[in-house]
Amino acid sequence: MACISKAWFSSNFHRVRVISLAVFIFLCSPVILLLILGLQTYRKLLGICVRLFKCDLDEIVVPRSAVLASDDIYGIPNYNVVSWFVLKGKVSIDSLQSTVYEKVVNKVDSGGNYLYPTLQQFPVPFHKFLFWRWDADFKIENHVYIHEKAKDDNKCWNEDDIMDIQHKLLRKQWTHHRSLWEVFLIPNFKPSGCFRETKTVLFLRFHESLGDPASWFRLFILDLCDCDNINGHHVPRSPYSFTTDQMEVSKHTNPLTGTQHFNKDDGRDKHWFGETFPKSLLKRLRRFAFEFIMPFRIPFDFATQIMEPRDENAWNVHESQLIKRDHLKLIDKFSIHHIKEAKNMLGVSFTSILLAACTSAIRITLINLGITIPRTMKIAFPIVHDCHCNQNLGNYM
Repeated sequence: MACISKAWFSSNFHRVRVISLAVFIFLCSPVILLLILGLQTYRKLLGICVRLFKCDLDEIVVPRSAVLASDDIYGIPNYNVVSWFVLKGKVSIDSLQSTVYEKVVNKVDSGGNYLYPTLQQFPVPFHKFLFWRWDADFKIENHVYIHEKAKDDNKCWNEDDIMDIQHKLLRKQWTHHRSLWEVFLIPNFKPSGCFRETKTVLFLRFHESLGDPASWFRLFILDLCDCDNINGHHVPRSPYSFTTDQMEVSKHTNPLTGTQHFNKDDGRDKHWFGETFPKSLLKRLRRFAFEFIMPFRIPFDFATQIMEPRDENAWNVHESQLIKRDHLKLIDKFSIHHIKEAKNMLGVSFTSILLAACTSAIRITLINLGITIPRTMKIAFPIVHDCHCNQNLGNYM
């Protein structure tokens, strides 16, 4: 019996450690909650003191953005986002500066407060917390301009030039005491296959501490481009806010981003808060069970994440050994219908097809580099929060 018990303990040693740590966390949870409560109280009091005595500081940086703002912003940033858009014809830099300033930067709400104040602010530490500080010398010319190498009207730009610029901007440091965003133009762009028409490239670069890509593109569509509610097009609340299980689905495509918004109708009568009674009751029971189990589940999940062994493969390199060099590739355009056809044929979700494509790209990269392909790899990817705040710039991942 002792041998069996010892063999069982040896084979389940990892599980025993996880359960033991989960029980320890659960027993110590009152102390942990008191520490969190004290920290939150100090955070609130510090915010009040800043409003009363520190006129150059504004609101405290929210936790989601504070994690990203702890980046090496003025060195080699990890959370820069760089996107570019092709515009028809030539765009005047003066008109773009005035448009961005009036429709976005200087836009106020009904109370006279800036709708996007962080576009004129930058994060600074204060008593171990990050706060937004106003740019005392804010100028729209510092954030919206013509690229320095594009001031020569005789130079024509192609897609390789654009990709080279994007590659250099991904790790470019930010200027001290300025907000972490910029928009600049590159005129005289001639894409491949187009020899007559000259276009303009608009670059958008921002640090994710100001907001996630979804909120930035919502800002562009709603305010800068005035594209919402035009000809029945709407900005989707979340890229994952639709399902296609045996429902009649109607779609609308945003004219600027190509994003599709799905409206679903299952054809059934809805009586109980917009849904049938059995379905609504089942959802309520599931939510009640989830909320009841969650306090007991959190310590176990937390302990599992802590005790989970790290991946042992060549892809997992320590951050101190990273050279922080990015490689970009411009792929050909493809129709979203191809992804839908593949998912319907295989009976999987839309996201599964995208993850399979990313997995294949990583596998091909490892093969090309001569690296042994691991049997499994742990991944993490953000899930977009279904945010109803249509006019907020922030992180909702």
